[in-house]
Amino acid sequence: MDDNHKDDHVEDEIQACFDRKYPKSFFTYAGAGSGKTYSLVNTLNFIKEQFGIGLNVCSRQVAVITYTNAACNEILSRVEYSPIDPIP
Repeated sequence: MDDNHKDDHVEDEIQACFDRKYPKSFFTYAGAGSGKTYSLVNTLNFIKEQFGIGLNVCSRQVAVITYTNAACNEILSRVEYSPIDPIP
């Protein structure tokens, strides 16, 4: 397995937190440059694809807590400043 895919299981584990029957929160803690933001953005895109319509119908939102404004701005930039609206 090449280095570009060695952590793919992490995103699978995060996505498993969104099981429709027993959804859970998750916490990501790792060192700088480890791919936390990358995994978070992929997870936000997954949520948008899988649950966007349901979230809108029920007027629900997704919360992301960061420790710095720089992290917040980076995440917003990577999701193209898009709220989780249903994908047509």
